Amino acid sequence: MNKRARKRQVRENRKKLFLEAWHEAKAEGVSLSSFCRDYGLCRNNFYRWLREKGEALKPYPIRRVDPALAAKAIRIHRRYHGTWSGETISLALRGRISPWSVRKAVRSLEPNVNVGNSRVSTPVSHSARRFPLWATDWTEFKIARSKFFILLLMDEASRFWLGHEILAHCPNSFDVARLLAQAFDRYSSRPLAVKSDRAQVFKSSPWLEELRKQKVLPRLSRPHCPTDQAVIERGIREVKQWLRVLAPENPEALRSALDEGIFMLNFLKPKVVLNGQTPAAAYFTPQKLQAEPEKRISPPTAPPLSRPRSV
Repeated sequence: MNKRARKRQVRENRKKLFLEAWHEAKAEGVSLSSFCRDYGLCRNNFYRWLREKGEALKPYPIRRVDPALAAKAIRIHRRYHGTWSGETISLALRGRISPWSVRKAVRSLEPNVNVGNSRVSTPVSHSARRFPLWATDWTEFKIARSKFFILLLMDEASRFWLGHEILAHCPNSFDVARLLAQAFDRYSSRPLAVKSDRAQVFKSSPWLEELRKQKVLPRLSRPHCPTDQAVIERGIREVKQWLRVLAPENPEALRSALDEGIFMLNFLKPKVVLNGQTPAAAYFTPQKLQAEPEKRISPPTAPPLSRPRSV
């Protein structure tokens, strides 16, 4: 048997094992999407395997969301004052409920106001929420065939950039731990957890030791699921757009451009998701000042002039 034939046999055996496991999971009521996610399979390939076996896809019943899981997602949403996104709650429940289903279950909790015949939902102010989640990630940026790595740390609720660092090498465990320690020294707030992808540096001893000293939990995203890091990924996209416009030509220019861009995103650019506030205002402003804006002291006004008496 040659090498090509052995590879074909291995693929066939692997396909057979997955199909047997799928029939057992199907009998237990597991959906096909959940099965593919648990085993790390591509659904398109699995559909093709089922068609090759002559199995029909239409008769599969649509599995609705388990009410117990939806209730648990609502409890998590209330416990953390609405700052956990749908992707994060799905991650906490081990992917047994999709982020879309989480958002649909939580949507019923939002207060509604009847305006005429239409139903308008009033957004909850971010200033009245706690900030329990930080997220970290890095990205690459090239300058004249030289590759630099930008390490970033963000507060997800307020979209406030807590720290950043430019490295000439891929970040290691000491780099990420140093960035986290600098953020803890600079700010008095402490998150409940720090989210990250599944890179080895976020499983290393320096990183976990720094979190343990501050009594903060580590949270890893699901494999091959970038939506768990959707907030910081969108923020990194804004940072890179700013850097591409300025087009720095050397590391010093890159550092100054990054500092200017982070300052602009934190203090100057308001966000629609923050009800028109800047991330710095949403992060630093106390809750009492945001909850009672109408109690500010107004300047005294002059008394109205009296009309002259008629003779």
